[in-house]
This record gives sequence, structure tokens and C-alpha cells, in this order.
Amino acid sequence: MQVDEIAPAHVVSVVDRRGTIIARNRSPERFVGRPATVDMVAAVLTTKQGIKPSVTLEGIPVVTAFNRAGASGWSALVGAPTTELYASARGLLWLGLALS
Repeated sequence: MQVDEIAPAHVVSVVDRRGTIIARNRSPERFVGRPATVDMVAAVLTTKQGIKPSVTLEGIPVVTAFNRAGASGWSALVGAPTTELYASARGLLWLGLALS
């Protein structure tokens, strides 16, 4: 995946082995150098990879997928807003109902 392929509403971050944000696609001037949210720091420090509901530093509810690299201990996180995910699911549900 390339940076220009990331949906504008998604939040992508890279955190170091302590949970400090070292790169972020949204508002990097505000958040790089700060710790990630408490729940995401706990997740990336205890689990190599996963998907979990969370809330961004801006307060946006998201579902976040993360993966920690073995050698560096850095983690990549991608958060998709739940409103966007639910909208897609609702659209499929309506389509299914219309076709039945």
C-alpha cells in the first residue's frame, strides 16, 4: 500500500517500542513525539498484531489494525472510522434486501 492509497478518513501511525508516535498521516505537527492512546500502547506492547476498537487522539471512534515489527519493536497502526465501516455494512445490507 502506498500513502496516496490511504483513505483520507483513516488514521495511520507508526509508534516506537515505547508507544511514542514517530509518524502520523493526520496532524503530525500535533501528535508526533506524543504517546499513542493508552489502550493502543497497551495493545502494541503486549500483542504482535491485532484488530481492536479504539478512539483516536482526536476522539474519533475507529477500528484499528496493528502489527509490530520483530527487530525494531516499532508498530504500524491503521484506524478506520467506525462510521465509515458501518456505512459500508449498511449499504451491503440494503443491497441484499433490495435484491431479495
